[in-house]
Amino acid sequence: MTMSSVRVDVQWSPAAPDQFLTWGTDLQHYQVQDVVPSEVVQAPRLRMSPLSAASLLATNNDIQYIKCVAWWPGVEADPANQLLAVGQANGKVAITNFSKVTDPRGIKGKEFIPKNARPVNSLAWSSQEPQLLAAGLDKVRTDHSVVVCDVTRPGQASSYTFDQRNSSSGEVLKPLMEYGNAETAHSVAFSLHTARTLMAGMNNKQIRLFDLRENKMCASTNTKAVYGICTDIHNQHRFASFFENQASH
Repeated sequence: MTMSSVRVDVQWSPAAPDQFLTWGTDLQHYQVQDVVPSEVVQAPRLRMSPLSAASLLATNNDIQYIKCVAWWPGVEADPANQLLAVGQANGKVAITNFSKVTDPRGIKGKEFIPKNARPVNSLAWSSQEPQLLAAGLDKVRTDHSVVVCDVTRPGQASSYTFDQRNSSSGEVLKPLMEYGNAETAHSVAFSLHTARTLMAGMNNKQIRLFDLRENKMCASTNTKAVYGICTDIHNQHRFASFFENQASH
């Protein structure tokens, strides 16, 4: 999707079916509303169809070099409090939202910082245990590419000056589990049906299944379709992924 010649990505809210966010140079939160075909829709509203338009609810420009975003699957009374995990080009994963007030849970502002800088390719929250966040990163010789964190666990105090616009804690998340040493993780996704089960597309050639309860890989399959892994909500044994212009399941 392009808006004013700037490429942006889109993600629908897991909690509010009429809301979505876009990200490119910043994060923007929209709500879809009914309109009549003759109504003039002006910026920052977006015409979605002859009978609908999207109104801009909020903008978050505190985070730069955004590579991927994952919307927390829990339900909030105020959508602005819905947590977002934002992966950056330098490997950091920041927890933020669209609210300007302090997060009473103390989660907003926490960050995962890898030992070696490299892009974050994919992020995924667990729908069964929403405190679990997985990240898939580019390859580096001396570090892991799949990381799982518990965002509710106490972290380490930040050793640098933290941007207070995006912070209520400034804590650095410590990984619970790490996989894929000296490998590339292109996409990650938690199973919707089985607790603590994570899938990861690896090295342009394989999808692996990790059992977080046993802290080990339990299955794998060879495929070039290692991008955009998503699980079937109706069938626990089925998932989809893609490679270039081909989808696989």
